[in-house]
Amino acid sequence: MDIQFLTKQLLLMSNIAKTYHRKVHTKVWKKLHNLFIDKKDYINSIISASIKERQIAKAHMALDQFEAFII
Repeated sequence: MDIQFLTKQLLLMSNIAKTYHRKVHTKVWKKLHNLFIDKKDYINSIISASIKERQIAKAHMALDQFEAFII
């Protein structure tokens, strides 16, 4: 997975979480939260592998935004 795709996916998940939070059962959000915790090191490794500062900054922003909604 490359950093651009990861960033887009994180932004999409943030948007879904923000828009549809009340329409999804708590159990499903907990599963997503647990998956996020399990894969956070993998996500960070993808971000760290990039050499472009702008992509890294945008990916960190998307990650922080998603993390704020999911936690």
